[in-house]
Amino acid sequence: MSLPADAEDVSRMVESPIDDGFFYLDLRDWKDGQLVNSLNACNGIVEEWFKKSKEEKAKTVTLSDAHGYKLVGQRSGVKKGQRDGYESLRLSRGAQLSRDPLPEVTILSVLSEATPTDGNVETFLKTHPNNGKQWRSALYFLHHPPKPPGSQGLSQNIHTDAGTLTLLFTQQPGLQVLSPTTGQWEWVHPREGHGVVNVGDTLRFLSEERFRSALHRVLPLTDKDSAPPYDRYSTAYFLRAAEDAVFVGNDGKKTTAEEWFVRKFHSFTQDWSVQRLDSVAVGGYGDFRSERLSITKTEQGQRNMA
Repeated sequence: MSLPADAEDVSRMVESPIDDGFFYLDLRDWKDGQLVNSLNACNGIVEEWFKKSKEEKAKTVTLSDAHGYKLVGQRSGVKKGQRDGYESLRLSRGAQLSRDPLPEVTILSVLSEATPTDGNVETFLKTHPNNGKQWRSALYFLHHPPKPPGSQGLSQNIHTDAGTLTLLFTQQPGLQVLSPTTGQWEWVHPREGHGVVNVGDTLRFLSEERFRSALHRVLPLTDKDSAPPYDRYSTAYFLRAAEDAVFVGNDGKKTTAEEWFVRKFHSFTQDWSVQRLDSVAVGGYGDFRSERLSITKTEQGQRNMA
C-alpha cells in the first residue's frame, strides 16, 4: 500500500489489520522520498552511537519506558529462562523537536473514517490529540548485537505492541508474525523503501476488536553458529493514545491507555513463568505453551482466530 491512498488502497488498509494485524506501506514516493532518505541518513549516525561503550550509553538520561536507553537483557527472551538480545535508544514524542505528522497519523485518519463506531466507542483521532497528552508516543532505534557463540533464544520474545500503530523500518530479517489462519510463524521480509505497519492493543480495543493486534517476535539472525555474525538495526515509531483514553480490555473491564501501558511494560520485564499467568504481554490472546502460543478466544470474542 502507498500514500496518498486511493479507494483500493483504503480497502486493503482496512482489511489487512482485520485479517493479519499488519501490512506493508510503500514510502518511496511519500513527500518525494523525504522520510526514507532521512531515515537512511539517521541510521548511519545511530549505528555509530551504538558502538559506544556500555558505560557511555548508560549515561543517557532515561525518563521512562518511552524515553531513554534500554540495555540488553532487561526483558524476557524467546526461550524459557533467557533474556532478550537487543538494546534501544528511545526518543519520546514530547522530546522531539518536530511535530510534523508521520504516516501513522494519516493511516489512523483513514481507518477512523472507514470504521463504523457507535456512541460507546471514542473515535480513533479523538484519543490521539496533538496537545501534549500523547507523550508516550516514541521513536525507537533498536540494535540486536550478534548472538554469543552457542546461544539460542535471544532477541525479542513473542508479544503484541501496547499502543495504537507501529511503523517499523528494517532492511534485515528477523521479524516473524503468528498467522491467525495457519497458526504458524511466518517471516516478514524487508522491502526497500517500505515500512511495516502493525496494529497494537489500543487500536484493537478501541475498534471493539474489529482490528487485531499482531502477535510477533524477533529471532536471532541465524540458527547456525558457524555463520558470520552481524548486527541488526531497525527503527520504529510507536503511535500511542493519550494517557487518559479509555477502552474495554480483553478482560471486559474499562482501562486507560496509561494503565495498559504500565501493565504491559511491567510484563515485558518478567520471565516466561510469570508472563504466562496473565498473558498481558501477548495482549490477552492466550497462554504460553513451550515455544508456541495457544491462541484462545477472549471473553470479548475474537475475529478470525483459530
